Amino acid sequence: MVLSQVPVIARHGESRDGGYAPTGARAFKGYPWGMRVLCALLSLVLIGASGAAYALPTGYVVWSKGKHGDMSTRRIYRMTLPDKSNVKALTAGEDVECQISPDGKWVAYAKAKLVGGTDYHAFDRWSVYIVSIEGGSEIEVDSEGYWPSWGGVGTLYYNKTDGKHSEVMRASIGAGGSVGAPELVFSTRTLFGSIPEINECFVSPDAKWFAGRTRGVPDKTGVGAYRLAPPEWSLLGKVGSSGCMPYVAPSGRWGFNAGSSAGIRWGDAPDIPNRKEDQTLIAPKAGKICYHPGISTDERWVMTGHSSDADQNAGAWDIYIYRLDSASKAVSAEELLLAGDFNGWPHLWVGATGGTTPPPDAGSDSVLADGPRVDSGQSSRDASLDAQVGIDAQVGIDGNAKLDTVGSPRDQGGDAGPTPRDSLAEGGPTSGVLNPSLNGGCSLMAHRPTGLLGLLLLLLAILVRRPKAW
Repeated sequence: MVLSQVPVIARHGESRDGGYAPTGARAFKGYPWGMRVLCALLSLVLIGASGAAYALPTGYVVWSKGKHGDMSTRRIYRMTLPDKSNVKALTAGEDVECQISPDGKWVAYAKAKLVGGTDYHAFDRWSVYIVSIEGGSEIEVDSEGYWPSWGGVGTLYYNKTDGKHSEVMRASIGAGGSVGAPELVFSTRTLFGSIPEINECFVSPDAKWFAGRTRGVPDKTGVGAYRLAPPEWSLLGKVGSSGCMPYVAPSGRWGFNAGSSAGIRWGDAPDIPNRKEDQTLIAPKAGKICYHPGISTDERWVMTGHSSDADQNAGAWDIYIYRLDSASKAVSAEELLLAGDFNGWPHLWVGATGGTTPPPDAGSDSVLADGPRVDSGQSSRDASLDAQVGIDAQVGIDGNAKLDTVGSPRDQGGDAGPTPRDSLAEGGPTSGVLNPSLNGGCSLMAHRPTGLLGLLLLLLAILVRRPKAW
């Protein structure tokens, strides 16, 4: 039923015999002009304001995107919010575990040593890199490392394997992308040697504790919240005998992890009085499991992947975003953010976009690090991926896109022209990225309470009893 066909409300039980209420200006006939104008304006204001009630924040989302079932196609992409535009491939592949620096200028991530399909749990087969949020040369931080986390502007933490334990390293990142000599911060084997396995250590911004994937001790298996001084283990979250992908919130007061069929779990930092542990942050959708959690830098938004596919590396994973009450850990306003093929490891930086200047060209050795560099769109180290193609996709809210491909030959001869990747021609990793959201915006029912109030007010003005008969 449309507003132009709203049945007239009968007075004192009288039937109107199928009559219809007038709409538009006639709907307010019988009221003083001031009242008519006030009701109409208030309705419009409330309906208009509903569009911004739960609008996505301004900032950048980065994530790992790949072709379903093909781990080798995973690359780091960036998308601009709130309009979900300017989707851009930042790396050449194979790349996972991306995190944006607090100032929004750099993205740290793990790159596979041998491109071809590497399980992210094969911790010794990854290197740590950074790249500008605007793209450009990929800069190696350490040839050994994974699971990066930022401690502040210019401070990057990451893990190196020590058997089934971890050595957590720290490297300084200069304004132009220079990388200081990495230094050991702590060893999980030294501090927590009674626990057989600790890895995926995500360090809190103040470096007083970390969240870590834990295995080997039944009552500690899952994800632990580890205080560093004095060394102490507490439970963060788990599901049965598992739990992985640990993160610490930007405030450092709590952390969260993936819990498969138990959804995304959260727990307080070790020093929080009356701390909570193993609480539900996001429940899985019916028939699905949850992995790939993420959070915004302002701690007002959280994300997770929902899927019925058990392959966390390259399954069909869709990323949803939720508004977060950081105090209560309640989530609301669910919205599909990224869909199609594989989507994982999302991170959201909130702030003004477009103001970041890319670092100097890789040839400026006086500014950039001395380690290896990879141009986006080029193979990192594997000659079998010669002639990679970088993607710069401009994507509108309607999903329409314009692709600009820039090839960069990597063969030993150096004369070969650019050749598009087979995955691009066959609808590879970019095919799903070109429509990152199926709905393109918040739904009215889920995210626009003031819109509903405005509609109710308008209906009330139409249906309410008049001083005079129509």
